[in-house]
Amino acid sequence: MTRLIAILLSTAAISAAQEKTTVALSDPAHPAALHVRLISGSISVTAAEEPQVVAESSAVSRKATRTSTVPPGMHRLDNDGLGVDEDHNIVTVRPASPAEKTDLTIRVPVNTSVELRTINPGRIDVTGVNGDLEIQNINGAVNLTGVSGSVVAHSLNGNVTVSLSRVTPDMPMSFTSLNGKIEVTLPADTKARFRIKTRNGSVTSDFNLESAKSRDGRMEGTINGGGPDFAFETMNGDVVIHRK
Repeated sequence: MTRLIAILLSTAAISAAQEKTTVALSDPAHPAALHVRLISGSISVTAAEEPQVVAESSAVSRKATRTSTVPPGMHRLDNDGLGVDEDHNIVTVRPASPAEKTDLTIRVPVNTSVELRTINPGRIDVTGVNGDLEIQNINGAVNLTGVSGSVVAHSLNGNVTVSLSRVTPDMPMSFTSLNGKIEVTLPADTKARFRIKTRNGSVTSDFNLESAKSRDGRMEGTINGGGPDFAFETMNGDVVIHRK
């Protein structure tokens, strides 16, 4: 019985610890930027109509749940938990312990550029954000839904699924994977030059490629008269490009 109680107490002590931090922006009238890097875990970012960034984490940890609010331009000096710093509208989020699997859920203003990276099994989801999006996942899927702006999205082992409501004119974009499907939805009036490549998969689209040609296993062509380069590339998977 004593041993059973000890096991139960030990299990409770290392259960998922949750933290929540709210950070106000130095200048809410201007766009923000969010930077997140994880070794292990998932990242979910959602746009919200509020002039602040709210970060919540769930990690396997012995630390208790806590909530804190950080004034604009400030950061905690005594922080041994979820790290959230703000400097001139640039918000950086760090897990309490890089060695722990940490899942992050973050709310940001709509006009926010994001740079998100994670390595070990986990997914990256972004919804409703308008800005420059740089996304990299090593072992997991990338899902961008209803975003606007420009996108560079890569997964080494996972699908890349992107739905763009608006694109920034004259900005190149890239959607790539090694082992995964590439599926991208673009506004019908998008002007671009497509560069498409898959070694083990098919390529389909309801856009009509103009001046289409193939070279070195890569398909190239323009839509709506041409524009910046959009790269769609995977080694093992299909490429699907939808017209919205």
